[in-house]
Amino acid sequence: MTADVDDCGSGSTLLSTATLNQSIDLSVYTTTWIEFDNDWNTLDAQDEAHVEVSTNGGSTWVGVWDKIGTDIRSTHEVVDITSFVAGQSDVKFRLRSVQPGWDWWWAVDNFCIYGSYIVPVELTSFAAKSNGTDINLTWTTATETNNQGFDIERMKSDGVFEQVGYVPGFGTTTEPKSYSFVDTKIGNGKYSYRLKQMDFNGSFSYSQIVEIGIDLDLAMPCIGKKYLFGPF
Repeated sequence: MTADVDDCGSGSTLLSTATLNQSIDLSVYTTTWIEFDNDWNTLDAQDEAHVEVSTNGGSTWVGVWDKIGTDIRSTHEVVDITSFVAGQSDVKFRLRSVQPGWDWWWAVDNFCIYGSYIVPVELTSFAAKSNGTDINLTWTTATETNNQGFDIERMKSDGVFEQVGYVPGFGTTTEPKSYSFVDTKIGNGKYSYRLKQMDFNGSFSYSQIVEIGIDLDLAMPCIGKKYLFGPF
């Protein structure tokens, strides 16, 4: 955005506004900030430059970078907006300039929005393998933060997930960790498994789903059958 008035002596009643129409979902980020290149030349104490955010689709706006009456020339601005947009899924931005005087300008370029978040548990693998009537589940993590543990959930075809076990986590660690769980005495059928990872603060997330089938006739071919052998 560039706004400029050079009419010497005539003054200006210009209010320039540039709005980013796209709504941005920032609800998953624990820290959010904006950065932009700025060149603002003022004439007197009445000149204003504002970067504003809205969390309700543009109905109301609040300033996160508000400057009045002071030159800020050729700078790169970094503004922490976490407290304004934390947990918000409908965030809009606008740049607003109020310049009642003359011979001023405001130029903004490379306007960027950044967000970061901590992944409580970085799951690197999750697999299932059948062994007779048992299902062996194994999974590994690269790092963990406040990891209370894992609920193991199972669903049969056309069913709903139910908890079948629990494995405690390692809390907070930067070292890879390996886990396993055996779901025993499973009948014929196809099954889906997932992990419900839980933090100490009560938040949780689900892993991807792994699917596996059990066929007892193939797993144990001698059960219920009689085999006759000739004399040796």
